[in-house]
Amino acid sequence: MIKRISLFLSSSIISQGINFVSGIILMRYLTVSVYGEYSLITEFLAVFAAFADGGLYVYYVKKFSEDGDGNLPLINGVQFVISFCLLLIMILTALLLLELELASLTLLGALGMVLLSFHSPKYSKLFASENTLLAAIRDLLSPVIKIVVVIIGVILKLDLWFFISVFLIQFIFISIFWFRLNWKNKGQFSNRIRFSLNYLKTTFAVGSSFSLLMVVNILYNKIDVFMLNAYSTPENVAFYAGATRFVYPLMFISSSFMKVIFPKLVKNSDNEQFNNEQFLAIRYLGLIGFLVSLSLFLTAPYFYEFIFGVKYLNSIEPFQSLVWYLLIVFLYGVLSNGIVAKGGVNVLLIVNIVMLTVNVLLNYFLIPEFQEIGAVWATLFCEILVFVYVVVYSIAKFKSTIPKETYLYVAFAVCLNIYLIFNFIK
Repeated sequence: MIKRISLFLSSSIISQGINFVSGIILMRYLTVSVYGEYSLITEFLAVFAAFADGGLYVYYVKKFSEDGDGNLPLINGVQFVISFCLLLIMILTALLLLELELASLTLLGALGMVLLSFHSPKYSKLFASENTLLAAIRDLLSPVIKIVVVIIGVILKLDLWFFISVFLIQFIFISIFWFRLNWKNKGQFSNRIRFSLNYLKTTFAVGSSFSLLMVVNILYNKIDVFMLNAYSTPENVAFYAGATRFVYPLMFISSSFMKVIFPKLVKNSDNEQFNNEQFLAIRYLGLIGFLVSLSLFLTAPYFYEFIFGVKYLNSIEPFQSLVWYLLIVFLYGVLSNGIVAKGGVNVLLIVNIVMLTVNVLLNYFLIPEFQEIGAVWATLFCEILVFVYVVVYSIAKFKSTIPKETYLYVAFAVCLNIYLIFNFIK
């Protein structure tokens, strides 16, 4: 188990490192305005990419574990329906919300992303068969292909369309990977499709709550970029993306940790060991989150000046506030996973819908006045509210114990950001 976790975590670190380098190359090569357009398109695609499998990844893994290979054609049928509906929704949304030129570029990326999504069941099957090595190789393919495409585009001085076409290029090479794997395993990873209306209904009935929660979470995390595009300029979108580009990728620390701790929380959800597991997870992730956030906060001015010169200096202030998002989300992640382990997914769904509404309202008032820094303040305010709620709920409902230093970490982050806000306004 430890070997599998270490292998997957290592591949995640390498993947994030490659994506980090790709992002820096693009930020240096593209103008601020064009990079703002690129960020808008990729964030739009990311909203849909996050639920390209309909939020059914865990369900897929469970079915493969229980029923073996016979499920693949049926699950491919479910995924085909999801991918087809996803493409239609993306076409309509892009044409309604974006200008024609941006919409056409977005649809180029959407086509590649939807084609990639059809391979989701096979990826789930790799984990169900506990073949972590192949899953890690598949994870590494996407960032490796991306950085090669980015380098070629920069060398040849190509336009934005080439960098958006990376999804189609990834689809071609990843399809070759699956074709070879299917051939070596005598048809166990085939693309054969079988449709069953009853199976389709059952699948969506089981996964609907988790799918909806995921959709709300994605909208909550991405709404800032779309509202910045609506109420400010592409430059402001670029400066905001220049801050988020180096914060959100670090979420893999929390997600990798939760892949380990969540099964334990589920297993011990009905006994006293649950609180012990949760307490230790909060203590470790809280300390990691605090140290990571503080380190990024202190080094931000030197980092941006060293990497970009004066090009993205306007990203420093948003970045120094947004880094504390990591601390809050690391802590929130443990508590929210505990609530899910206890069967409270609907509680989180309601809370996230409320916070999405609050976030939209705050962005509506703050972005026109404060641009990208206003979007950051809206995000942090909502995250702190959600964190306070899940702490109170977990203590009241499950008698959870929160390490005392956790409150000090959060208090420090809140006080520091209040100081930053007043200093910015002055």
